[in-house]
Amino acid sequence: MREVKLSSTRRGQEAKQWPTQAELKAILKVAPEAHRALIFTALFSGARASELRGLRWQDVDLKAGAMHIRQRADRYNAIGAPKTAAAIRDIPLTPGVVALLREHKMRSTFKKDDDLVFPTGAGKVESLANWTNRVIGPVQVLARVVRYVDGEDKDGNPIKVAKGKFGLHALRHSAAALLAREGMDVKALQRMLGHANISTTMQIYAYAISTLDEDRAVLQNVESKLIG
Repeated sequence: MREVKLSSTRRGQEAKQWPTQAELKAILKVAPEAHRALIFTALFSGARASELRGLRWQDVDLKAGAMHIRQRADRYNAIGAPKTAAAIRDIPLTPGVVALLREHKMRSTFKKDDDLVFPTGAGKVESLANWTNRVIGPVQVLARVVRYVDGEDKDGNPIKVAKGKFGLHALRHSAAALLAREGMDVKALQRMLGHANISTTMQIYAYAISTLDEDRAVLQNVESKLIG
């Protein structure tokens, strides 16, 4: 899969960038056991970070292989209703993700139905910042999927510090792009992602369904018909 870039909606703002297939493979390969369930679930379900932060065990059916989005955690870690009516949905889970979630539940201290699946050590809602700084960022550094920012060493000398290139939302987008490339119907993709408007899904779909070479082949075919 090519690297997907979506045009910015604001003038002067850089286009968003998303992981390439090679980068995703590298991230999944080195994901530590403690965080594999979260990282794999994020990528292969396409759920929003807020939905994963608010996910309860009662909303995960390991036997049926499904995840039911019924609540979310906002930026203040408060639990509430999903973002929109369309966000209330059921997401299929692959056997691999089910196996990881089952192992994760066995290791977890919090297993009651109303307990969170991915909580803090105290069983509370985990902040997105902690997931970014302690989970998603570090695993990308392990995978060498990094960007370099200005920093200082222990003596105060300026150095370049490796940071993860992508946040958790990038895994959601990458899931959508992969599914689009595999031919998932755009309405099915909209339903899985919980988009209220299909135009949002189409923006992803249009950029993901073909590669540059495939687009060129279509253009050449049209050209030959017009001037051949």
